[in-house]
Amino acid sequence: SSVQRQLQGQVAHVYATESAFAAVKADGSVVTWGLPDCGGDSSAVRCELQGQIGRIYSSQSAFAAVKVDGAVVTWGLPDWGGDSSSVQHLLRGQRTRIYSADFAFAAVKADGAVVTWGLPDRGGDSSAVQHQLQRQVTHVCSTRLAFAAVRGDGAVVTWGSPDHGGDSSSVQRQLRGQIVHICSTQSAFAAVKAGGAVVTWGHADHGGDSSSVQRQLQGQVAHVYATESAFAAVKADGSVVTWGLPDCGGDSSAVRCELQGQIGRIYSSQSAFAAVKVDGAVVTWGLPDWGGDSSSVQHLLRGQRTRIYSADFAFAAVKADGAVVTWGLPDRGGDSSAVQHQLQRQVTHVCSTRLAFAAVRGDGAVVTWGSPDHGGDSSSVQ
Repeated sequence: SSVQRQLQGQVAHVYATESAFAAVKADGSVVTWGLPDCGGDSSAVRCELQGQIGRIYSSQSAFAAVKVDGAVVTWGLPDWGGDSSSVQHLLRGQRTRIYSADFAFAAVKADGAVVTWGLPDRGGDSSAVQHQLQRQVTHVCSTRLAFAAVRGDGAVVTWGSPDHGGDSSSVQRQLRGQIVHICSTQSAFAAVKAGGAVVTWGHADHGGDSSSVQRQLQGQVAHVYATESAFAAVKADGSVVTWGLPDCGGDSSAVRCELQGQIGRIYSSQSAFAAVKVDGAVVTWGLPDWGGDSSSVQHLLRGQRTRIYSADFAFAAVKADGAVVTWGLPDRGGDSSAVQHQLQRQVTHVCSTRLAFAAVRGDGAVVTWGSPDHGGDSSSVQ
């Protein structure tokens, strides 16, 4: 309500931290609201935000706006990335892509150099490896507390919390060669090399130790997906290899037969996977109550191409005819029965908070369900 007048029209895009929003309007102005310390109050940088905004990035509790002229403006919790004053001289004058962990940012400049800020031991301080980050960085991936940068020459450079993937020294030999893809859980990385081999490091229980399946990861891996504590690799022959916390998706033995055949894509909640096969079948595993068990809705999922969306503890599948099917923890998005009559057709897109879903229909209607305190009840604004 404090900024409602500024949000009446011409908003081009909205970005979010965990507790605040930032809206960019057509005229380039930025409107913020939510927890003031976590990005909801941008008054301290109002002058710097004047001018055209290209894009806004976010950590858990801070924003970083990249302007069209290349300037980077930050606000939110200072130590968690909201204060970039110590590196502003390094950020000027070049187009910049920004990546974030929970408490830090990493900016890749046009010349391939990396600039970091935020909590030092959680990714904000890259000084120990800065000599390896002066050039050629093409992409950065993050866990909650660490970063991994991929260089054009194939090298992988890591920093941040060692227990969360910030130390890759034990696998540097295996990492030599072209890296084509890096995926992360909350505290481990998995890198896919050009030949399809997978290299892992970070918290052993959360996917950093893949020794139990290493023979299956020696080649032909096409893509890797992750929950917060487990990985799932899809190989070129359609087979799926999983590792990490067994209950949270790292053990797919119970659905091994169902996973046979070509996998189109795998989706994840916090602790469960949902694989959509090319023939339209949906196969789930992981914590049963958190989305790993879809047996109660399997009859509704058969026979159509499906797009799947996730909250922390539930999934929502949009079928080709626009109908929605949900499963997982009932009060956290897994039960949409109260609004199911509004979800039988025309749903084009679904968005989620941690514990609720919002479905957008083709006729413009918005249908919500899940925890009321997390956006599951939109009756006051319908």
